[in-house]
Amino acid sequence: PETAERLVKGTPHAFDAAFSPDGRWIAYTSDRTLNRWQIYVQAYPDGTPEIVSTEGGRNPVWNPTQPAGELFYQLAGSVWAVQIVNGRRVGDPDFLFDREGAGGERNWDVASDGQRFLVAGTTRTKRHINVVTNWFEELKAKVRAGR
Repeated sequence: PETAERLVKGTPHAFDAAFSPDGRWIAYTSDRTLNRWQIYVQAYPDGTPEIVSTEGGRNPVWNPTQPAGELFYQLAGSVWAVQIVNGRRVGDPDFLFDREGAGGERNWDVASDGQRFLVAGTTRTKRHINVVTNWFEELKAKVRAGR
């Protein structure tokens, strides 16, 4: 029979785990030291946890084009990026974009090219339909005006 093994030891509050594309690192959310949710990275299977977020964060996602070099995460209603070298943050995290109405759950992902994001959610605009009447006459008038 198979048995479950805890991937992150030393804290009862670790979740949102994500393996780096090369499988050498694991990023996760925990409140292990600062009494708020932060993003940690550590070598897998055994490594020392390093905080890589600065103001908190949740839902880490690795850039699929960089084996262990860029990590995206959510902070409140925004998405941030942080550069990782050998499991440590290099520089400050960079703000990428706001997500209006974002809750605690991850409802976004990064595309396989590492350049675009898919974000699920609602928009501020109301649904509407534009109806154009006499469009053929308008087209003819514009074509005549362009000659």
